[in-house]
Amino acid sequence: MLPNLVMELVENHVTAFDKATQQSSIPPLRPAIILPILLAVLDIPYPEPPSHLHHLRSKPSNLSLKSSNVWATATLLLVYVLHFNRRHVTDAASRKYDLHALPIAYIYRTASRYCSVGDAFEFVFPVLSRLVLDECPYVLSSPTVVTSQPSPASLSILPPTHVSLDRTYGHLKKAKQTIDMPVVVDLLCDLDLLPIDQVIPWLTWLVETVLPVAMGSSPPLQEPSTLSIFKAPKDKFLARPSTALAFPEVCGLIQAVWSRSADGHPTPHALQLHLVHALCPDGAYSFQDLVQEPFSILRCDPRVWRHGPLLQLLLSLLTTFRDVSSVHLRQLHADDALHPSTVDVNQFILVQDAIIVHALLNVIARLDAEEAYPQFRLLVKELPAMYDLLPSIPDLLSANDLAQLSFRCHLASALCREYPDAVSTAVAQTADKFLSTQVVEFLTAVLPALGAMAVAFCDIAEECVQLLMKLRVQINHQMTDTLNNNTAVSQLEGTVQRVFAQIVRSTHES
Repeated sequence: MLPNLVMELVENHVTAFDKATQQSSIPPLRPAIILPILLAVLDIPYPEPPSHLHHLRSKPSNLSLKSSNVWATATLLLVYVLHFNRRHVTDAASRKYDLHALPIAYIYRTASRYCSVGDAFEFVFPVLSRLVLDECPYVLSSPTVVTSQPSPASLSILPPTHVSLDRTYGHLKKAKQTIDMPVVVDLLCDLDLLPIDQVIPWLTWLVETVLPVAMGSSPPLQEPSTLSIFKAPKDKFLARPSTALAFPEVCGLIQAVWSRSADGHPTPHALQLHLVHALCPDGAYSFQDLVQEPFSILRCDPRVWRHGPLLQLLLSLLTTFRDVSSVHLRQLHADDALHPSTVDVNQFILVQDAIIVHALLNVIARLDAEEAYPQFRLLVKELPAMYDLLPSIPDLLSANDLAQLSFRCHLASALCREYPDAVSTAVAQTADKFLSTQVVEFLTAVLPALGAMAVAFCDIAEECVQLLMKLRVQINHQMTDTLNNNTAVSQLEGTVQRVFAQIVRSTHES
């Protein structure tokens, strides 16, 4: 390994501009050699350095020497891998090593704790730090925190030990055909009582093996997997999928375990990629695919949109890969004195956000109204990109189709309640011509959302009151006409009264 590392340093710093030398360079180390050495640090913790007096009186143990050798080898090998990936930095296809499966952040943070003068990583850490910041800064964006503290649920219950858990449920990992789901439920309940560092060894198996079984076979899609993200799936595959989840309660328990402990995993991006494959069984995405197009995650199993825990997993993945993509794009197209960038990264990221919002709205529009709005509020809350729709609310509310306008009014209401300080006072809309049967039903459905918007954002309350007063005049006029009066008009009158009282009550309280 050391000759390879030295040659790589020489080639990168001395002969990097000689194409003939690059073509005749020594072959790289095979990934099959690199991966086990780097992953070995996960099983062998770095030995704590002894105190000065203890160091003088005793010799280091064989276990300590073995741990030191494993960490030294892995750290130097990581330097080699990152140096090798610096070649042809503008050509992504020439990179030989996938970094997402390597515990880079874990090694980096361990080396940073022992890089002072006289420590083991004193001389290698400056090189390692520069390489990590140049090649994969996204691994440092979400700190890996592994804690041995128990979960809140275990404060009053004696938690199982790691040994007893492995002895009780270890046979599940060896099962090759069927998985006993009742036993898996017991395992997930016990994992909730364990410290996070003891839960982490189970995460990959839960996501890669158990979650696909818990979801069951997905409904057969008659649409190509390369379908444009701007075109929503057909109603029969999205709004009413023919196949239900096999074990929805197991999916919910896995989401709870994931949300508590996934951040502490030493290779979080590899774990997230396994989760993407479970939620998107029809798409064989690589890590690089998701970094370049994070919105590809939205081509998921249609049943995900109708199950709250799975939807939370999907949105967390979407946010994570969107952040990783932004960091990667800014690093890839950073301005350089010799090679100035011609790409406007901010515009590119804005286009990606627009694609994500467009795709989410396409999906939501296909769901039933009574099920879409709870999911919809979750999307507005969990996806920061929805904030960019606020300046477009006037255009959003200008729709002739009543069904679309009803949906958009609920969207505007949720946005105003989530971001009340960012809404312009020019977004209120008024209406003059209405009171056909369809319009009466539309107003009855939409006015409660308009009242909630007025309560959350007081600047538009006055215009909402004016609209309600116009409605009352026209309702009274229509109720005097026996030909046009009906039950729907009476229901609209009651709705107007309730919304008006809600606005007046909120005004007095404020």
